[in-house]
Amino acid sequence: MKDRVEIIAPSLLFFEVTNAVLVALRRERISKNRADDILHTVNGLSIPVIAHPDTDEVFKIAIKHRLSAYDATYAALTTEAFSLITGDRKLYEALKGEKQVMLIGEPALWIVKDCSSLHKFTFLSEQTPLRLLSS
Repeated sequence: MKDRVEIIAPSLLFFEVTNAVLVALRRERISKNRADDILHTVNGLSIPVIAHPDTDEVFKIAIKHRLSAYDATYAALTTEAFSLITGDRKLYEALKGEKQVMLIGEPALWIVKDCSSLHKFTFLSEQTPLRLLSS
Protein backbone atom coordinates (compact mmCIF):
# COMPACT_ATOMS: atom_id res chain seq x y z
CA MET A 1 0.00 0.00 0.00
CA LYS A 2 1.74 3.17 -1.23
CA ASP A 3 0.05 5.65 1.16
CA ARG A 4 1.01 3.65 4.21
CA VAL A 5 3.81 4.82 6.50
CA GLU A 6 5.29 2.35 8.95
CA ILE A 7 7.03 3.84 12.00
CA ILE A 8 9.43 1.86 14.19
CA ALA A 9 11.56 3.00 17.09
CA PRO A 10 13.97 1.67 19.68
CA SER A 11 12.53 1.39 23.18
CA LEU A 12 14.79 4.34 23.97
CA LEU A 13 12.29 6.64 22.21
CA PHE A 14 9.74 6.43 24.99
CA PHE A 15 12.31 7.27 27.66
CA GLU A 16 13.49 10.25 25.60
CA VAL A 17 9.94 11.52 25.13
CA THR A 18 9.26 11.06 28.83
CA ASN A 19 12.41 12.99 29.69
CA ALA A 20 11.54 15.83 27.26
CA VAL A 21 8.08 16.10 28.81
CA LEU A 22 9.59 16.06 32.30
CA VAL A 23 12.04 18.85 31.40
CA ALA A 24 9.22 20.92 29.86
CA LEU A 25 7.15 20.42 33.03
CA ARG A 26 10.03 21.36 35.34
CA ARG A 27 10.76 24.49 33.29
CA GLU A 28 7.05 25.32 33.50
CA ARG A 29 6.59 25.27 29.73
CA ILE A 30 3.66 22.88 30.13
CA SER A 31 1.26 21.99 32.92
CA LYS A 32 1.08 18.63 34.70
CA ASN A 33 -2.20 17.91 32.91
CA ARG A 34 -0.58 18.65 29.54
CA ALA A 35 2.37 16.41 30.43
CA ASP A 36 0.00 13.59 31.34
CA ASP A 37 -1.92 14.09 28.06
CA ILE A 38 1.26 14.00 25.96
CA LEU A 39 2.56 10.84 27.62
CA HIS A 40 -0.84 9.16 27.36
CA THR A 41 -1.04 10.05 23.65
CA VAL A 42 2.50 8.87 22.86
CA ASN A 43 2.00 5.63 24.78
CA GLY A 44 -1.20 5.00 22.84
CA LEU A 45 0.42 5.28 19.41
CA SER A 46 1.28 1.58 19.21
CA ILE A 47 4.63 2.22 17.56
CA PRO A 48 6.42 -1.09 17.03
CA VAL A 49 9.46 -1.16 19.28
CA ILE A 50 12.80 -2.70 18.38
CA ALA A 51 14.29 -3.68 21.74
CA HIS A 52 17.67 -2.42 20.63
CA PRO A 53 19.78 -2.58 17.52
CA ASP A 54 23.12 -4.38 17.49
CA THR A 55 25.34 -2.62 20.05
CA ASP A 56 28.46 -3.15 17.94
CA GLU A 57 26.77 -1.31 15.08
CA VAL A 58 25.65 1.48 17.43
CA PHE A 59 29.20 1.83 18.72
CA LYS A 60 30.70 1.96 15.20
CA ILE A 61 28.21 4.59 14.05
CA ALA A 62 28.74 6.69 17.19
CA ILE A 63 32.52 6.69 16.72
CA LYS A 64 32.43 7.28 12.96
CA HIS A 65 29.97 10.18 13.11
CA ARG A 66 30.84 11.56 16.56
CA LEU A 67 27.30 10.91 17.81
CA SER A 68 25.97 10.00 21.20
CA ALA A 69 25.06 6.37 21.67
CA TYR A 70 21.44 7.53 21.83
CA ASP A 71 21.51 9.15 18.37
CA ALA A 72 23.56 6.27 16.95
CA THR A 73 20.84 3.89 18.16
CA TYR A 74 18.34 5.57 15.84
CA ALA A 75 20.88 5.66 13.02
CA ALA A 76 21.54 1.93 13.42
CA LEU A 77 17.89 1.20 12.65
CA THR A 78 18.06 2.94 9.26
CA THR A 79 18.26 0.61 6.28
CA GLU A 80 17.33 0.63 2.60
CA ALA A 81 13.73 0.10 3.72
CA PHE A 82 13.67 2.44 6.73
CA SER A 83 14.64 6.12 6.71
CA LEU A 84 15.48 8.25 9.73
CA ILE A 85 13.31 11.35 9.92
CA THR A 86 14.73 13.93 12.32
CA GLY A 87 14.42 17.56 13.36
CA ASP A 88 18.00 17.42 14.71
CA ARG A 89 20.22 19.24 12.20
CA LYS A 90 23.44 17.94 13.78
CA LEU A 91 22.26 14.33 13.46
CA TYR A 92 21.09 14.96 9.91
CA GLU A 93 24.40 16.55 8.87
CA ALA A 94 26.38 13.69 10.42
CA LEU A 95 24.45 11.01 8.53
CA LYS A 96 23.41 12.54 5.22
CA GLY A 97 24.96 10.92 2.21
CA GLU A 98 25.52 7.65 4.04
CA LYS A 99 22.23 6.78 5.72
CA GLN A 100 18.65 7.26 4.57
CA VAL A 101 17.95 10.44 6.54
CA MET A 102 15.56 13.37 6.10
CA LEU A 103 15.47 16.66 7.98
CA ILE A 104 12.11 18.12 8.98
CA GLY A 105 11.35 21.48 10.55
CA GLU A 106 9.69 20.36 13.75
CA PRO A 107 11.66 18.64 16.51
CA ALA A 108 10.92 14.98 15.97
CA LEU A 109 12.76 11.74 15.45
CA TRP A 110 11.18 8.78 13.70
CA ILE A 111 12.28 5.85 11.63
CA VAL A 112 9.77 5.26 8.85
CA LYS A 113 9.49 2.73 6.05
CA ASP A 114 7.89 4.76 3.25
CA CYS A 115 8.68 8.47 3.00
CA SER A 116 6.45 9.05 -0.03
CA SER A 117 3.59 9.84 2.35
CA LEU A 118 5.40 11.23 5.37
CA HIS A 119 3.51 11.80 8.59
CA LYS A 120 5.05 13.45 11.61
CA PHE A 121 4.13 14.09 15.19
CA THR A 122 4.65 17.52 16.68
CA PHE A 123 4.52 19.00 20.15
CA LEU A 124 3.19 22.44 19.34
CA SER A 125 2.27 24.32 22.51
CA GLU A 126 0.39 24.11 25.77
CA GLN A 127 -2.83 25.07 23.97
CA THR A 128 -2.36 22.76 20.97
CA PRO A 129 -2.71 19.03 21.47
CA LEU A 130 -0.17 16.54 20.23
CA ARG A 131 -1.35 15.70 16.77
CA LEU A 132 -0.53 13.67 13.70
CA LEU A 133 0.20 15.88 10.73
CA SER A 134 0.22 14.74 7.14
CA SER A 135 2.75 16.28 4.77
